[in-house]
Amino acid sequence: MNQGKMRNSREDRVRYMAIVDDIRVDIKSGRLNEGDRIPSQSQLMARYTVTRQTVQKAVAALVAEGLLITRVGAGAYVRGFNPIVRHNLVSPDDPHAVHTNSDTETTLDVDLDLSPPPTVVAALSLNNGDPALRHHRRVTTDGRTVRLATSWYPHDRGASVVGSCAFADRHAADGRNADRRHQPVRSRETVRCRMPDTAERDALSLSPGTPVAEITRHTYDEAGRCIEVHEIVLDGSAHLLVYELPLEPLREPTSDTQTVGVNCDRG
Repeated sequence: MNQGKMRNSREDRVRYMAIVDDIRVDIKSGRLNEGDRIPSQSQLMARYTVTRQTVQKAVAALVAEGLLITRVGAGAYVRGFNPIVRHNLVSPDDPHAVHTNSDTETTLDVDLDLSPPPTVVAALSLNNGDPALRHHRRVTTDGRTVRLATSWYPHDRGASVVGSCAFADRHAADGRNADRRHQPVRSRETVRCRMPDTAERDALSLSPGTPVAEITRHTYDEAGRCIEVHEIVLDGSAHLLVYELPLEPLREPTSDTQTVGVNCDRG
């Protein structure tokens, strides 16, 4: 590469970053608000003296950051956030949670998963080759799919009614098994933010650069056995998860209470 091409490459890089930085600052400072259209490609080309390719590269970077969305033939806009808010969450599907939007849940299928994921096999303590009852559903708000959910249950909990939609719907409605020996007593959730795979992006109709939140809940009975693995994939641009956790009051130490101190002084 000759000196002229190297210099041009460095200049393009500087101008490309200038476009990205300037638009990012305009969004974060409020000069550009949610839903505002940014200057057209032609306007940015003239303002920064760059090629159309450089402008497109800058816009793509801002889309990947989640700051912009693009509309075919209409330009690029500041991404808006009109969240589905859920309060007092044990999980996004908690029937006691406060919903500010009207959700509709649709069962896609209820079947025997003959090859459940290894994580499900381990959590439910299944033997290799054991099936699991699987309940897959889709949740829509105002006609748009915003959440995908899949639950797995040990096959032996509902052997007589495996494949029954009524059985699975009863789980979805109140989280209870007909066998009272396996009443849920506690659950544990993990939340992971990531980019969606192709199937999730298509199912949730996600714009480029939109992340998803993956919530995995394990529910346990009194014996400590995991009786449900529940995986939820949420549209990251459509949800605000609000967890309110009760705190126990601090107890005054008694003579029977041991106080453990940590000495951070290594000297």
